[in-house]
Amino acid sequence: SDFIRYAQYEMTLNKLLQKRIIKLGNTKESRPSKRHKHSCTRHIHFIFDRAVKKFKADISIWLEWVAFAKAAQSNGLLSKIFARALQLHPRNPSLWIHAAAWEFETRRNVQAARALFQRGLRLNPRSEELWREYLRMEVLYVVRLIQRRSVMGLLDSAPAPATAPGLPIT
Repeated sequence: SDFIRYAQYEMTLNKLLQKRIIKLGNTKESRPSKRHKHSCTRHIHFIFDRAVKKFKADISIWLEWVAFAKAAQSNGLLSKIFARALQLHPRNPSLWIHAAAWEFETRRNVQAARALFQRGLRLNPRSEELWREYLRMEVLYVVRLIQRRSVMGLLDSAPAPATAPGLPIT
């Protein structure tokens, strides 16, 4: 769409400005003000906001906006973007997976990621992809816990039993 091309043009322009700033060096005249640094990013977010207001059903625009917000490290706004996208598209498993993965991997918030996965599974119980990613996240969390315990020296040196006591081996 035209909105995406416009946003890509603005992103390219922003990259060009950053390269020119680096090329000019660190003199007082070449340093942009804080307002200038963030104005390009805010303008691109505004373009995406207008695009998703006009084309609410287009998932690709939402995903482009999410990718840009991740690249621009707009974490506060990214939470709001995911909330709006999930409110409009609750039956789209890929949005639930993106949101939960961002919470788990970037923000290191396991409880929020787990809540997102569980809410997504409540709305999409037959989604194999959602179940697979939820299980992957839980396994990665357990691995992290084990690594943390080993670094702290809290792991037992004796190997864990293969089965629980009193249960027959089948």
